[in-house]
Amino acid sequence: MNILCIVIATLSLMMLNAFIILSILSLLGYVLRIWYKSPLPNEAIIRTGVGGVLAVTGKGIFVLPLLHRASRIDLGTKSFVPEFPETVPLPIKGTSQVTLSATVNLKISHDNIEMVATKHETQNASSQQYIESLFSPKFDEVIRIAGRRFNYQTLKSDLEEFKLAIIEHCGEIEDLHGFELVALSIISDLSRYIDTMATYKNQLSADLDWIERTPSLFEHLGHTVSRFHPNSQQQLESSSKSPGIEISTTRVGRYFESLVQYLLQRQGYTIIEQNLQIQEQGRTVGELDFIYENASGVITHLETAIKFFLYHPSMIKRGSHYIGPNPNDTLQTKADRLYNHQLPLSKRFYRNATVRNAYVKGIIFYPPSTESPNDLPSRLSPHHARGSWLYASNLKHLESIPDAQFALCRKPHWLAPPIDNKHYNNAALMKLKLQEHFNKKGHPVMVSCSTFTDNTPTELERIIVVPDEWPNI
Repeated sequence: MNILCIVIATLSLMMLNAFIILSILSLLGYVLRIWYKSPLPNEAIIRTGVGGVLAVTGKGIFVLPLLHRASRIDLGTKSFVPEFPETVPLPIKGTSQVTLSATVNLKISHDNIEMVATKHETQNASSQQYIESLFSPKFDEVIRIAGRRFNYQTLKSDLEEFKLAIIEHCGEIEDLHGFELVALSIISDLSRYIDTMATYKNQLSADLDWIERTPSLFEHLGHTVSRFHPNSQQQLESSSKSPGIEISTTRVGRYFESLVQYLLQRQGYTIIEQNLQIQEQGRTVGELDFIYENASGVITHLETAIKFFLYHPSMIKRGSHYIGPNPNDTLQTKADRLYNHQLPLSKRFYRNATVRNAYVKGIIFYPPSTESPNDLPSRLSPHHARGSWLYASNLKHLESIPDAQFALCRKPHWLAPPIDNKHYNNAALMKLKLQEHFNKKGHPVMVSCSTFTDNTPTELERIIVVPDEWPNI
């Protein structure tokens, strides 16, 4: 009996020991599994802490509590398309304004994983959005620099050489932040170029038509530019570059002046001087926009301007309720300078000009809930073009316009509404775009509100949206 008890006790002790050992081994295995990190394919484990920064691919690595920290970094290829602003022409020879599509493929160089992890943090280095924001401006610049070597008409045959030129210029960037260029593809075809130029020339034609249809902003100016010749649209379409029209500028005033120059030339006027600076006692006292001669030999001094003013019933800037998007500019200051300084200059400094006129177009914007004033400034034409202005925090007005589509007017095209229907969005999406804009920037933006018939926009209203701080910005 005693022997049986001893055997049972011994077996029980052995089982207990075995259980303890198995428990310890299981616990150890569990802990090791937690501490041992293995990367997935196209991934690296980055361990920091004791021993410094260590990157591991393929195999695993122990990450000990209190001693180490671990994170994962994506080694896969990231693709993005550098975007060129629509108002900025690419420098490829023979083009005026074309958006070229290039797809850039990058990945982290295996030799630089630790450097990338240290410089950018693993979460950023794995983020498509972060990589695009980091590299898009750089490749945008590189593609522009490389593009200066090429002529668009031969670009298709030189496409591989164009890629090599881009890759060559990539080496001029200080570094690629530990990434390497895997592939580069360029989408470039003549039909796309033709379509783009056709759209742009249609916008030019629309802007010219807007100039001629829009009433004069100021009264008693005495000058008109008659409608351009019936074949002017055909001339725009057939020419590779529109003569006299500065299409690379983003300055609305300079663009407007170029369009007026084009119209004057189409009417057969001889432009004698343009942007003639007037000097007196060694200093510049002003500039004459145009001096031109008609077929009868009459010489005219013409001042041009395009202006946009916002009527603010309870705010006065520089003696005027009519304030520009840039609040330093007001209707009163512009009228005073035009009538009292710019036009009289030719009486003293260009006496051959026997006629003095001005060609001023623009829009006056009113708050949508405010009645137009009965008493207008003395120089403001009662027939002026009108629009609405809104604060950025009061975009609900957009939703009150039924069946409307909205498009941002990109400088210098603040004249006619955008003619390409791909630029238009519904009110909800336009509100989101405007909110995003004013969260990042502060400058006013212009919006065209239109309806469509057969994919052709008909403008209902022109709107300027300003930051809530305007005009005290």
